[in-house]
Amino acid sequence: CNIESIGTKTHINVAKMYKMFNLSRLNEFEQAFTVLKNIPISSQFTSDTDWSFYSNLMYGYLNLMQAKSEWKNKDSSVLKLNESEVFLFRALNDLDKSIDDGNIFESWVLGRLSYLLFLKGDRVESKKFLFKAFFNNDKEVYKDLKEDINQNRIAEDTQYEVLLESIWSKVKLEL
Repeated sequence: CNIESIGTKTHINVAKMYKMFNLSRLNEFEQAFTVLKNIPISSQFTSDTDWSFYSNLMYGYLNLMQAKSEWKNKDSSVLKLNESEVFLFRALNDLDKSIDDGNIFESWVLGRLSYLLFLKGDRVESKKFLFKAFFNNDKEVYKDLKEDINQNRIAEDTQYEVLLESIWSKVKLEL
């Protein structure tokens, strides 16, 4: 999606998405969800599919990070992980429908799905998604996942970090 050609309303909405992302980094999830909900659907990016993708991606990401922040409350964290999974798979499906920018963001979605599946205990699928994420887009996904695992660290993050480093070291040799 060419942001420069979309217009001022979209620039404002992109800024709101960055604000939402930054609020999530500060564990301000209520505010982050509020910002995301207040981005008007009528001011879509370049198409309904693009807007659906970004919306699903952000809801999936917020739910994933909130699940980690509430990890000690298993019921709440499992609910948030399940919600995140639904949104992230929807985002992946939206990418399949979109001609614009699919590969740019596909790695980001695949990386978050890898992390989510690992936290849910599905190590085999997690590893598959992580390999796919790294082959589409190398270092940015690696750096972003490192940031995610370092936010509200839980015991599982140490294990995921081992997987992340192991796969990254194999993939970067092939890139």
